[in-house]
Amino acid sequence: MPAGSIQLNRPAVSDDPTKIVIDSGTLNQTDTGTEAWASYSLVRGAWRDKIFAEKRPQESKYRHTLEEEEEALGAVADAIDLKKATHLDPQLAALRQLKRDGLLACWILLNGADQGIAQDYAAYRETHRDLLRRYLHTCVLHEQPPSAAQH
Repeated sequence: MPAGSIQLNRPAVSDDPTKIVIDSGTLNQTDTGTEAWASYSLVRGAWRDKIFAEKRPQESKYRHTLEEEEEALGAVADAIDLKKATHLDPQLAALRQLKRDGLLACWILLNGADQGIAQDYAAYRETHRDLLRRYLHTCVLHEQPPSAAQH
């Protein structure tokens, strides 16, 4: 999966935490699976409304987190109905592959981070260096990770 082809045009999120933005044009495209993007907006809205405060009581102000983005994009991948999506959108196919390979958080941190998510990078790197390395080798350098090549 070439890094240049991993592009996820995520839906816009309203600055108003009480409003959820859903592109009605994507709801009618069941053959491409794009209606699954509605899940992204719903999860992000729930995080802004309630979940962030519950999961991060030590932070007084909401910020976009890696955990939130991974949950939102994971919900999109899970919402794709492959029986209906006979012409699956390439972005959704890439999203499903990243999730299946356990590399979704890596994509978020290295390709889709904003200022809030970037604050989670150091902690993630401490415990997931192997996944970051695998992502870089397979999705950026297009080669097998060193551990796989040695076997």
